[in-house]
Amino acid sequence: MRLPSVNQFGFLALILLSLAAGPATRSAGLAERTVRDLANVEHRLPDPKSKATVLLFVGIECPVSNGYVPEINRLAKAYSRQSVMFVVIYSGADVTPAAAEKHVKAFAIAPPAVVDADCSIANAVGATMTLEAAVVLADGSLVYRGRIDDQYASLGKKRFAASTHDLQDVLDDVLAGKAVEPRFTRAVGCAIVKPDGKKP
Repeated sequence: MRLPSVNQFGFLALILLSLAAGPATRSAGLAERTVRDLANVEHRLPDPKSKATVLLFVGIECPVSNGYVPEINRLAKAYSRQSVMFVVIYSGADVTPAAAEKHVKAFAIAPPAVVDADCSIANAVGATMTLEAAVVLADGSLVYRGRIDDQYASLGKKRFAASTHDLQDVLDDVLAGKAVEPRFTRAVGCAIVKPDGKKP
């Protein structure tokens, strides 16, 4: 019987290590920080007075995040009454406060908006795409990152209606007092441009 070579053993070991490590973009959570939104109002992230803080990473020229604005506003209105804070995050080295402010007004975005030019917030929760949502509890632990729902199968491929509502399901579980294990789904949209000019 022929035994595997040393190189074959090494290859198998690399596969096992990669499987054990899981997705490289997973994050433990968000360290408390103070930010100012485009209206110069100060916020603490995560909000210690809310049961959960939802960070929504949007792109000014991303058709997916622009198309989700009505749903973003609907969710923010519905869940802000239930002690959930929503914050829109403009991450990326290609985003300026002036452009973000113009975008907020043009699309009538309701939640407070913050510019994250150095991508420190995006990096903290592992966000790499727009539109991408992250749910952080008051203690900073990340319990969800990914799509709002499954309406987009891929960039440019939109279903007539969503069949799963991932973000809403997580928020309902948090509000119901359930122990929520971290969940991750694949976000569809446009890549966040990092300060080094690279996209993930």
